[in-house]
Amino acid sequence: MTILASILLFALSRAELIDRLSVRPVTQVDGLVKILSDCPPDMRREFQTPILRFASDTMDHLYNGLAEPRKRFETPGIVIYIGDGRTNNTEVVTKVDGSVTKLYLPAPGFTDINKLKVELTKAFALSVRGEVLDDGGAVKLYRRADPYLRVVDDRESIEKWMKGEEKLETEEGLNLMRRILEPGRASPRDVKTFASHLYLYPLYYSAPFAGRYHNVSFKEAIDLAKIDPAVRFAALEKSYVVMVYGGGKGDKLSEAAEAYSLFLRELAAGKLKRNGLIRLLGRAEIALHEAAEEARKAFSQERE
Repeated sequence: MTILASILLFALSRAELIDRLSVRPVTQVDGLVKILSDCPPDMRREFQTPILRFASDTMDHLYNGLAEPRKRFETPGIVIYIGDGRTNNTEVVTKVDGSVTKLYLPAPGFTDINKLKVELTKAFALSVRGEVLDDGGAVKLYRRADPYLRVVDDRESIEKWMKGEEKLETEEGLNLMRRILEPGRASPRDVKTFASHLYLYPLYYSAPFAGRYHNVSFKEAIDLAKIDPAVRFAALEKSYVVMVYGGGKGDKLSEAAEAYSLFLRELAAGKLKRNGLIRLLGRAEIALHEAAEEARKAFSQERE
């Protein structure tokens, strides 16, 4: 415990101290992930469950995507500590003790989600696979495990191979091409399919956003993200999905996908003010309108 944390702890009233020390840790994913809270009840309700679900879902994605045999842990390999900071501290403080990774989130409402995902992936590699990874290795491992990101990476490898920028065996290149959507022009159906994904959904139907919303538009999510951190987690995941359904299908739809992905990443980061997010979303919507016009004109020309 830091000196600052000790001072804050002694400053608490006896009732507050008893309340915090009485909180039982929660463990999930066959004992792999444990979360501890040293914060008031309102912060526990607001942050403990979303962060635990985010960590657990990250572990499940890695287990499933890498086809890694599941293990049961008698003692947790990943311990997440939610601090009492009510500031805009985005840090994810990491300490590795043998095969155990301890993550401290000083201000859980402002945590850098991308950094948290990288640290969770490194912790998974250490506890489950016995591997020590740096940040770059963790990013590669997560992308390989994620079905959406794997498609994006495969498409990029194909494009580099066809331009002579990357060496692939012929059969390997053909196999990649069979696995991904072939790049080309966007049809009106492609645009409609893409547009159908422009909503955010909670990870669990039984746990709606802010306790009441089972889906929200991107515009609604801007304000709701300030109330429920689960919205930010959902935005980060959706930023990958839109690239899969829009990337490589004509210049305009690809531009729209990149614009929406940028908006979602900024929403997840939680640093850009509301007006800035509105501007990014507006640019994405204009790009989507242009993509729809491009697809409509191309389809009309083919029918003539």
